[in-house]
Amino acid sequence: MPPAAVTDLSWACGAKRCTASFRVEATEDDDRQMLVLVRAYAGDTVADRKVVGEHKETAAFAAGQSRRFNVAFETRSPASRLRVILEPAD
Repeated sequence: MPPAAVTDLSWACGAKRCTASFRVEATEDDDRQMLVLVRAYAGDTVADRKVVGEHKETAAFAAGQSRRFNVAFETRSPASRLRVILEPAD
């Protein structure tokens, strides 16, 4: 099981900006720092897909804690897809 899960994702992207709202729920029994990456992609297929904007921040989570995020960031071109990626912080 991953150390955290993304739930309640809602997002919208315009020509030059994306916004996203989501919750991260820590699923393990220890405190941890996580890197939260929100990436906007353009392209209709996986082969054509490219990152057109990104937001990243490091957040601390206590065991079992959840936290809501509301982010907005600029994009280089219109985005057709958005992903939230969680990684352990170094």
